[in-house]
Amino acid sequence: KRRIADLTSEDIDSVLRETARRRKWANSTQNRAVCQLAALFSYARRRRWVREHPLEHGQVAKLPENNARTRWLRVHELEDILEKSPPWLADTVRFAASTGMRLGEVCSLRRANYQVDARARSFLITEKTKNGESLAWPLEGWPLQHVEARVKATKFPGDRLFPGPKGGNAYTSIHRFFPKAVRAAGLVYGTKHKDGVTFHSLRHTMASLALNHGVPESTVQRMGNWKTRTMVARYAHLADESLRDGAATVAKVIDLGASRHKNERDLRTIPVP
Repeated sequence: KRRIADLTSEDIDSVLRETARRRKWANSTQNRAVCQLAALFSYARRRRWVREHPLEHGQVAKLPENNARTRWLRVHELEDILEKSPPWLADTVRFAASTGMRLGEVCSLRRANYQVDARARSFLITEKTKNGESLAWPLEGWPLQHVEARVKATKFPGDRLFPGPKGGNAYTSIHRFFPKAVRAAGLVYGTKHKDGVTFHSLRHTMASLALNHGVPESTVQRMGNWKTRTMVARYAHLADESLRDGAATVAKVIDLGASRHKNERDLRTIPVP
């Protein structure tokens, strides 16, 4: 046994590699373990339990990950998933596919995140993105209508815009119900299959639909927050209205598809005389 104050970056790196080999961890799993340990050591140093941070400044290097998965949903596939989803999940899925928000970002949205500027333009402000920055998401079409309806239906700044089936955080419930909806729609769920669908596929769906309907690539990158600091400067000259036009395009495509699918479903339910 070793005291936490005596651990070095070499010790941690050795244990991580051995644990990853024994448990057959993927690179992404090992990288998450590094992040969790780094957070723990940061807390320990704030409490003055340790003087040195053995994971600071990348002393234990992260491993390369294969992030090339770009599975996206065609409109009819998205419609099928929406049809197989309970209402609360269908709203969340439709919103994520329209905006490109990640699962954690959607589930963390609260009434206080909704803002309207001096020109009466509506936004959602997320404080914790993957890049660690605040981000404004323009609202147009169905996403705007839904959020405005939720704002009117709630009372407190902390009320969730996309609650779970019992009104709380939807994160765990989505992990439970979304795979069922995907499989019920006749699709494969998970990352182990090349055509597997995950909640993150909705983010790729937003980008693919936008590009296929004429939204410039640079605008799509900003809409989905796919950027490095260099890319932020590169796209800084774009007007905010380009983001708003892009958001409106994706919302319109998904809204038209969902409406057509609903009409077809209603026709199937009409009894034949």
